[in-house]
Amino acid sequence: MGNKKKKYTIEDYRESYNEHVFKDNLESTYENGQQNPYYYKDFASVWKDIKDKNLDNVKNLNKVNELLKGFNDSGYGIIICVVELYKEIYLFKGTDIRRSNISLYEIQRLVDSMVEYDQIIKDNIRTDNYSTAIRINNYYLDIIDEVVGILKNHYTIDLLNSPLKKGFKAIINRFKSSIDVDRIKILIKDKDTKPDISADIRKVLSLKNKLIPSQTDLNIPYNYFSPLTTETNNNGEFYLNEKQLLLFLKRAFNQVSSISKQKISKGSREFSKITGFFHEFMTKSYEYETSSQEGEKYIKILSNNFDGFDFKKVNDNWSKNPKKTINNK
Repeated sequence: MGNKKKKYTIEDYRESYNEHVFKDNLESTYENGQQNPYYYKDFASVWKDIKDKNLDNVKNLNKVNELLKGFNDSGYGIIICVVELYKEIYLFKGTDIRRSNISLYEIQRLVDSMVEYDQIIKDNIRTDNYSTAIRINNYYLDIIDEVVGILKNHYTIDLLNSPLKKGFKAIINRFKSSIDVDRIKILIKDKDTKPDISADIRKVLSLKNKLIPSQTDLNIPYNYFSPLTTETNNNGEFYLNEKQLLLFLKRAFNQVSSISKQKISKGSREFSKITGFFHEFMTKSYEYETSSQEGEKYIKILSNNFDGFDFKKVNDNWSKNPKKTINNK
């Protein structure tokens, strides 16, 4: 006999949240009349507005901007509907899950609509818009991660360990399997490399590596830091463009001090992710050093060559091991 589909009860939902904490954020004001900053409708609305404004500040998104905003809308809807489902469960003292079918139906509709967004990614791959495909895919995964985090951290709803987990894990798995990122990166290089850029790359790669002399030229740092031009931040932007990468390499490793510091396009809460990426470069460069006491030199590769990365702050975060870096999202 095949496996029967499990029928969830009210108790299954109740086990996936803390009702005593949850109830505190169901009203817009506290008993003393003060505004509740975590009232779910206001909080979700503010979150969506911030995400939309972040996209408005990103240049050259064009139509992609509207696609990403549509996903913000879906994320907003999920937050509202899931909290309202659990609000019904909190207020209902019986055991009949059918009372919550309206909320369940709306959540399922939103989940289905989010899953369908992966077709947009595949359409961009088919039309050779590889950078756009990666940008959309990464943004969608980040939004799902944020929604799951908001529900768990502010409303105690452990979505991925609740009766709703199947639908949300399906979304995550769908987007993770939408594109072969490594293959796409190769295609991007093949598609976007132009003669003048190629000449610039060859010229920079042949320069002497004065910072780490045993590496001879700039091939090793170029290969390591190239993901800054193919990976995207929390706002769907590339961290650097190819020109910025080459200028950084010349300033940092060939020590051309006349070149200005570059600016990394980082999203919110990505300082540690970027610091971790540069720290990994130090770890991979140990074999080229005669001493293991070279930490300050590698910290300065970031702090001396990019705006917004003060030495002290980078140093304070240097030895931390973030769960996510540029190469490990």
